Amino acid sequence: MIGEWIRNVPPLCFENARIVDAERGETRGTLRIARGRIDGMNVKPQRGDTRFDLRDALVLPGLMNAHDHLELNNFPRWKNRSCYTNAREWAMEGNARLDGDAEIVRARAVPLKERLFNSGLKNLLSGATTVAHHNPRHAPLREKHFPVRVVARYGWSHSLYLAPEFARAYRKTPRDAPYMIHLAEGTDADAQRELPQLDAAGALRDNTVLIHGVGLTQAQRARAIETRAALVWCPSSNFFLLNETARVRDFSDARLLAIGSDSRLTGERDLLDELRVARATHQISDDALLRAVTSDAARILRVRDVGRMERGMRADLVILPNTFRSAADALGKISRADLCAVIVNGQVRVADSEFEALMPNAARIRCDEREKILARDLAERYAQFTLREAGLELL
Repeated sequence: MIGEWIRNVPPLCFENARIVDAERGETRGTLRIARGRIDGMNVKPQRGDTRFDLRDALVLPGLMNAHDHLELNNFPRWKNRSCYTNAREWAMEGNARLDGDAEIVRARAVPLKERLFNSGLKNLLSGATTVAHHNPRHAPLREKHFPVRVVARYGWSHSLYLAPEFARAYRKTPRDAPYMIHLAEGTDADAQRELPQLDAAGALRDNTVLIHGVGLTQAQRARAIETRAALVWCPSSNFFLLNETARVRDFSDARLLAIGSDSRLTGERDLLDELRVARATHQISDDALLRAVTSDAARILRVRDVGRMERGMRADLVILPNTFRSAADALGKISRADLCAVIVNGQVRVADSEFEALMPNAARIRCDEREKILARDLAERYAQFTLREAGLELL
């Protein structure tokens, strides 16, 4: 967990900002940050504030990655067939490869702490400041200088076929915390039988978060929405394994849709690439995509102080270039090298060199052939590890 390492940081006032909230739209003016939170919008700078002119750049809440397996992003993307009818088939093949595939053996040999930290960087670089980790909450994820915020309160099961005690896991989950489970990740009859099983066990309720849902029928989607269960959409992972993805418009219309990157075992590089794939399906509007990675995702994951541009919210922010017509227009087009800055707890953590005044002790990096700056503490930890993020180089 990110610690409260912000007490002595002077308040920051962004001027000439285009402030984007998925619920209220865009406003122009100032954005004041103090003690790691949004302190006001369209307010005058106060004595002692650090002032920074954004020149009409877009400021929006840090993106929320609603599904990742943070210990698996250094594993190679693989499959043995061109297409599966159920992810269970792929999982069984993967289990058989654990000790015999040289690439997987090397990936597993990397210490867990390094794998998790590298995945934190993967998300930070893509503007995802909050991540839902679908596996145990390992100790390194709780460290105060982990690159991003990781959802702390949740229940989970892998799937019905790998977690036969899923009903018990659901009952142990607090009612005000999300319960996450891979469900209907397939196109066959087995996938279509999963939601009724979950429902019959009493585990389909308003804090249930279904991951993938490719095999859900129209009636099953309606049943899930009736219970206020939500869906996390990972289209690139679905297309890679199943050559098909979930039908998500009805979940989006009900404000019950979030988006996840999955791990690089089956998904694209990061959340921005996932948004590009999602947008290409033409299932939902650009505005709905923005909600699915900000305000709707925050509500689904029960994280109450992120995802909105409101006074008192965490100052987890991403800044986009002023060349885009809107933030919604940018998502699905922009890549991580194009982001101007990513801010966590009111501190700039990675940014273009123009933000150096706000990061006086930053390290210089190259991200996908573009020079940027990275917070010194993150750079020093990265330098200590052997695992490297493709496209990220310390200069």
